[in-house]
Amino acid sequence: MEAETVASIRGKNKIILNGFIYVKQKNLANNVISYECERRRGTGKELSECKAKVKVNGEDLSVVSYLHAHSHAADSARCEMVQARARIKRKAEETEETPQQILGHELQQLSQQAAVQMVPLRHVCRTIRMTKQRKNAVHPIPSDRTFEIPEEYRSFQNG
Repeated sequence: MEAETVASIRGKNKIILNGFIYVKQKNLANNVISYECERRRGTGKELSECKAKVKVNGEDLSVVSYLHAHSHAADSARCEMVQARARIKRKAEETEETPQQILGHELQQLSQQAAVQMVPLRHVCRTIRMTKQRKNAVHPIPSDRTFEIPEEYRSFQNG
């Protein structure tokens, strides 16, 4: 079975496979990538909860091998929520829709279980606004003033 790639909040790749979410651990030889269960590096009571890993082919994301079994059940609602967050962020970068339009369209497609796991809407709206601001950011004025303005542009035509 092939894995589906999803961008994380920080722009890294996660994969979703059989209802489990894996985060990239490291690149291996022969274009193989090692991923570990996202619950492997938790905080608090989730610390080192699951030791499951999967190795996938870097080209087509086909599974090469599994290492350890999951110590928890698959969570399809969380997978759906992570996919929706990635779609929201991608739409914020690629379209001119307002945050309310993006959220309205994406939240209609979510199941109730996935909607319950979604972060508060004000946080999602803030992420959309920040993504749009980053995309439309004005480049800073250059501090290096060694460039030369051609003579034809130094004076006005009428004097």
